[in-house]
Amino acid sequence: MSETQALREAARNLGKVDGSVRVSWPEVQQCVTKVLDRAFALTDEKFALDPDKCSVEKRWVACQPDILTGSGRFQAPGLVVVQPPEEGPALRVKANVIFVTTGSMAMRIPGLPWGVEAAEGWLFDSDSIAGIGRVPQHLVVQGGGVIAVEYAFIMHRLGASVTVIMREDSVLQGKGVDICIR
Repeated sequence: MSETQALREAARNLGKVDGSVRVSWPEVQQCVTKVLDRAFALTDEKFALDPDKCSVEKRWVACQPDILTGSGRFQAPGLVVVQPPEEGPALRVKANVIFVTTGSMAMRIPGLPWGVEAAEGWLFDSDSIAGIGRVPQHLVVQGGGVIAVEYAFIMHRLGASVTVIMREDSVLQGKGVDICIR
């Protein structure tokens, strides 16, 4: 479970759909910690690990996944070709089931003061917003994609006023989302 998933769960547990209740950040953090602790406990139970002897890294190793980094493309049903980020030969991976969880990369709009001390505490991207440390009075979200909409809902549910600015005609446009849930 990711920190974003735990934050979303905290918003569900503590907030209101209409944003009418303002939740304090310490309450959010406490709930996030409980959710993550519960997820790790379930992992420990599933893999019969002793939590006193196993770090998160050791828990991950116990799953023994193959981890490949790079750009992938389907070459045929059940066959993915992965090009590593460094120069080198592509890797061919065969599997009877392929679960695609590509995630996203934060896009920092050029011209904004990224990394400038004066912007600390008010300018965030999708990689840093979970560490905001507070529920803002008002949050402006640029973009109408999945991550933007997710954080808009999370912060609204926790009591922030939210404004979404986007160039698309509707949220989640072109994201493969069923039109009836937009």
